[in-house]
Amino acid sequence: MTSSKREGEDPPSTPPHKKVAKSDRSTSLEATAERQKRGLSSSSRLSDKPAPPFPLNHEQQSEGATPQKQRASHASSKGNLTLSNSEIRTERNAEAKACVEQSLVPDTPVAQVVKPRDSGLSVFVSNVAARVCERLEAFITSAEQNNEYTALKEWVSGQRMVSERALYPCISAFFSYVYQQIDKVHKEFVSTSTNDNKDNIGSYSRSRVILPAEMPDSNPDGSDDHTRVDIALMNTSRMNEGSDAVYIYSGKPAYKNVVAIVEIKHRSGKEKDALAQLYTYNRNIYTNQANRRFTWGFTICGTVAHACVFSNDNIFMSKSMDMNSTTGRSDLVAMLVDMAYCEEDQLGYDPTIRLDDHGNAAEIDVYDRETNKKHTFRILKTIMRATRSFGRHTRCFLCRDDVLEENVVVKDAWAHSKRRADSVGQQEKKEKENDLRDEVVFMQRIKNRLAGRDDLKGTFASIVHGGAVQIVGQNSTLEDNTDTAFGEPLQHTSNQCEFRVHRRIAMKPECVPLQNIESVDQLIVVVADVMAAHTAIATECRILHRDISVNNMLFTKLPDNTVRGVLIDFDCAKDMTDSDFSTRPERTGTYPYMSINNLANSNVKRTQLDDWESLIYVLGFVGDILNGFLKLPGYSQLKRLVGNLYTHLFSNRKYPAALHGTIARDESQFDEEWFSEGDDSGSEIEEQQTASNKDPFERRVECAADIANNLLEVILSARTKA
Repeated sequence: MTSSKREGEDPPSTPPHKKVAKSDRSTSLEATAERQKRGLSSSSRLSDKPAPPFPLNHEQQSEGATPQKQRASHASSKGNLTLSNSEIRTERNAEAKACVEQSLVPDTPVAQVVKPRDSGLSVFVSNVAARVCERLEAFITSAEQNNEYTALKEWVSGQRMVSERALYPCISAFFSYVYQQIDKVHKEFVSTSTNDNKDNIGSYSRSRVILPAEMPDSNPDGSDDHTRVDIALMNTSRMNEGSDAVYIYSGKPAYKNVVAIVEIKHRSGKEKDALAQLYTYNRNIYTNQANRRFTWGFTICGTVAHACVFSNDNIFMSKSMDMNSTTGRSDLVAMLVDMAYCEEDQLGYDPTIRLDDHGNAAEIDVYDRETNKKHTFRILKTIMRATRSFGRHTRCFLCRDDVLEENVVVKDAWAHSKRRADSVGQQEKKEKENDLRDEVVFMQRIKNRLAGRDDLKGTFASIVHGGAVQIVGQNSTLEDNTDTAFGEPLQHTSNQCEFRVHRRIAMKPECVPLQNIESVDQLIVVVADVMAAHTAIATECRILHRDISVNNMLFTKLPDNTVRGVLIDFDCAKDMTDSDFSTRPERTGTYPYMSINNLANSNVKRTQLDDWESLIYVLGFVGDILNGFLKLPGYSQLKRLVGNLYTHLFSNRKYPAALHGTIARDESQFDEEWFSEGDDSGSEIEEQQTASNKDPFERRVECAADIANNLLEVILSARTKA
């Protein structure tokens, strides 16, 4: 949807700009950190209205826009350090309900996503589904009662609707019965095939057996919040041969083996409540399955079933399948049969990430756009897991290149893109070359243009290989993006569908997160290196980062125990030469560290100053909360640095009073305490007589580069003293 807000979404509260006066400009780390401790964003601090319970994911829906990130959702993530378990659950529930309202696309042909691509296999699977349906209908109408599957009869006839718990055995029995019959029918077809088609049918082996866990209403292993799921459908190895095979997944389920989750309500019309619960479970699937690209789920409300596909931005929901009707049952059976035979990627798995026998990521392929070659790396460690139900699903792995005998970091993410997958020929080539949101393009430009800057060596992530992930199927190889992943039926379902490209980048160096910083001096060195790289990338490469945050500022330790800051992650970056850069500003970045201008979602052009303001909030969080420098030697030095940055950003004496603060004002107010570095350098700019109601953010745009250089002088001066 290409509008400023989604249907059903309240307009975001736009915080009024706050006056920067002496009494309000202490800017100590205690004040900066206090809003982090209270779990508040800048909008909460600056507005009379409370911030939304979670950051809205799509403020701007223009093609190629990069919305702000949601809070990292794993309970142990840095963004959740200051929240109790109760607060995390409350936030997650609010997020889930809002995302269902905003992102649900109903009545879509999701069954087509798992239709076998091979034409011969498709015919065979249709015949299997027809035979299974015949046997199911015969069983339902039979008088047979003493059977482990008898409970399903009560469900399809509308009985046992007194509670969810009463429905668990009925619905488990239905899934178990269907997969038992798939197994039996498959064997019968193979055994009774003629010599003419025996070879073909014999090659149509099932890819998997999907069975309900024998423990409904359980908390699967790998959960971070101990939430119970109704029924987990598990991916198992092939059943043992023989008629006494038990079609149930024994033992406690684990998220690493979950194919889909079934959420049950005993009353009809509760689909949105069920979807909200599925949404919250999905983060655990992504966290525990390094090779999961998208997820499946089923809602069952009374006798009405829906199949659902959860993409990075949308929930695609099938039409109703009423189990009280033959048609509804046959539709669900056909989908379950397709899920047994389709290729792995059609269920949301990534064949370019291969697992070991314990379900851990072991090997990963990276396609290089420049050479058009595939490079395979051995995974040594998972550095970062996907922790959100929606978004980029960014993962990072420490890998080994056994050919070059060196380590690299591989980043895997679904990034927004302006290019549509249905572009063809020269138009596709042109759009691919001009995709101004492509992190691979950005990193290649940075590497080339800053190659001669020895002073910046090692201060930014350097690309080794990178490009879009390529999915190799039985008959074709496709670029992995939202259109190819969800197939033709979903490409033109709704203009609400965001377009993303699945990209993977191998880069150097191997870095350490900020929480491993050991002293204030090290922290100052790291952020100075990062912002020096940030400034060079903006001025020499014409790329604005737009997401200065705790996760994107890392460091390396050198043999002499000194540190070097490293700027990473150009997912939110934008080409400053793009016409949209100034004409269509967008709210983007990591929510707790967004600038005031960014939070206000104003139409003022974003500049380097927005990233410098984000740095102030990062220092508050790292200094007071993440690393606890509050009582350590050197804290006063860090406090003074933050104050100097704040003052030079919002009330720099080199510039007229009209450029000061965060609201229009007539005169400058200064706090002499904070001026130490850089305040006497350069010439004063003559103050112009201008209207007092003009936004100071807009005024500062014209001299943003000069102010940014002034801020860099301040932080480099602090670095020399560290």
